[in-house]
Amino acid sequence: MEQLLRGKYAISVATYENHGGRDSAKILNRLLSHSGAIISGTIISRKKSESSSKENYQLSKNIHKLADKLYEDIKGKRKYIFQPIKHFIIFKIGIKPFVIKNADQYGGVINHWKSKI
Repeated sequence: MEQLLRGKYAISVATYENHGGRDSAKILNRLLSHSGAIISGTIISRKKSESSSKENYQLSKNIHKLADKLYEDIKGKRKYIFQPIKHFIIFKIGIKPFVIKNADQYGGVINHWKSKI
């Protein structure tokens, strides 16, 4: 609610066994987005009871690639085009009106917002 990840770079990692990996990743990305994070990427990995060395190598390769991307995003202060627009819409249309409407329950959040002004 407080946008504590606003302006912070993040990656999401979802693992699964049978199904639901993409759904889990969507939920994690939505949570990160609603918290204001700049999402550099996502890893979705199916973990079987017995995984081959080829699968482990591919996963390791993907992890290193995404870690490098996250590092470059942070180092270069990369701004994604659509994420700030999405954050603005989520905050102004969704989160802020909800918090203000329920001010008695979210007094701490409102005080935190006021202290930032």
